[in-house]
Amino acid sequence: MDAPPPSNADYIVPSSVDIDPHVLAGKLSGSVKIGVRIPDQAAGLAGNATALTINGRTVAAEIKSVSKGYDVKADRRAFVEALGGQTGDVNVKVGIVSDTGNRFVGTDAVILKTEALSLSVQGEDRVKAGDEFELTYALGGAGDGVRQLSLNLAYDPEVLEFVSAKSPVKALNFSAEAQQPGTVAVTASGTSNRLFNGSELFTVRMKAKETEAAASEVAARDILYFNTQKESFAIADAVHRIALFGEVGEIAVSGEGGVSAIDYNRGTLQLLAQIKPANSNVSVSWSVTDLDGAATELASITPDGLLSGNSKGLNGQVKVIAEASDGSGKTGERIVDISNQLQAVTGTAFGAEPSWSAGSEYGKAFDGDVNTFFDYKEAEGGYVGIDVGEGQAAVLGQVRFHPRKGMESRMTGGKIQGSNVSPTEGFVDLHTIGEQPAAGWNSVDVAAGESYRYLRYYGPAGGNGNIAELEFYAANSSQDLNEAPAAE
Repeated sequence: MDAPPPSNADYIVPSSVDIDPHVLAGKLSGSVKIGVRIPDQAAGLAGNATALTINGRTVAAEIKSVSKGYDVKADRRAFVEALGGQTGDVNVKVGIVSDTGNRFVGTDAVILKTEALSLSVQGEDRVKAGDEFELTYALGGAGDGVRQLSLNLAYDPEVLEFVSAKSPVKALNFSAEAQQPGTVAVTASGTSNRLFNGSELFTVRMKAKETEAAASEVAARDILYFNTQKESFAIADAVHRIALFGEVGEIAVSGEGGVSAIDYNRGTLQLLAQIKPANSNVSVSWSVTDLDGAATELASITPDGLLSGNSKGLNGQVKVIAEASDGSGKTGERIVDISNQLQAVTGTAFGAEPSWSAGSEYGKAFDGDVNTFFDYKEAEGGYVGIDVGEGQAAVLGQVRFHPRKGMESRMTGGKIQGSNVSPTEGFVDLHTIGEQPAAGWNSVDVAAGESYRYLRYYGPAGGNGNIAELEFYAANSSQDLNEAPAAE
């Protein structure tokens, strides 16, 4: 036989537990008898019991020490409440704490058909500002001898307004009296079958005020019920939360950080829409037009309001429009200046081959996806560029590029070059990337002076020609891209 643990140990001894009755149905009055029998090797540790726990929750009970453990008489209502509203076959974990600090734990199964008394509430969970709405309250659980129910309805009087309350139950004494702002005292009395008449004990009518509040709640608190012996018992709060919304009044459009212009080539501007009232709870759709409302090539805008300059060297003003998505037709507008846009130089892509692996060919530098990239098979000699076309050339003014993500250092020392000979010969340096570029898009100005048919990026030693995106722009928006190269 195992030796008993020390008497002062924080020790859990598995015990046998018997709960009587095994089926709890109907009323909550009375008691539940529990026998806790501890193992022989722990008999010397029993001591006098000081507390009973049911599923970890302390429950008031009469506990008597016996030769083999404890006999317990627990309040039936407290026992059921400790089971947290469970019904059906329930495994009950019973714990006894003795005055010596020992804990004896065991489990038994009961069939639970009795539920602790509760107040439920149902109603709209989304209400328009200015509208009225109803909440319906009902009693559930075991109503042994219930004769009266009282509670306080609490709400924010700045957001909600109490209109009325009534009960459809006949022969029930019901009253609802507004107290100080934000509180209504509710009382219902009658026989148990009246209080438990069905799914509706009483209804409360409220009104949502014209505010900008996005949510509020109506809380039934301080809930007490009284039985035939005039004993009172508390019930858990019943809280109903409501989302509030209002009709769109106006939409104010602004640029992030107070900016209202795009003043650099291919720049972007995040537009913001402030909708009033704040609880309108609608989204907006974005569009951009010229000042007369016609389609424009000066800028484009994404569904989340990011405005981008153009690649055609066009400058001027655009109108950005945010329209409410609720069908109300409410809009907000902002005029945005677009300046310093340059014309993109386009042509046929060329580059060093082969690539490191399939999917990293030189064409990836022009696919518009910053998540793909050109990766030359060799560490040195990697390049990628465009051929403007036979009999055509461009005076380069700016280059935008996006490094391969996480490999920004591989572009340090890379060069922008131009040639009028071929994609592999006759190149002159137009710009050298002197320091590690930033992650994301980078722009460099190039003072080419002369026009070139072939434009390329040439990677540094050890860089494998890595680049995610590459864009060339003419020196100014009026640059003639069809200009022939200067004769040598």
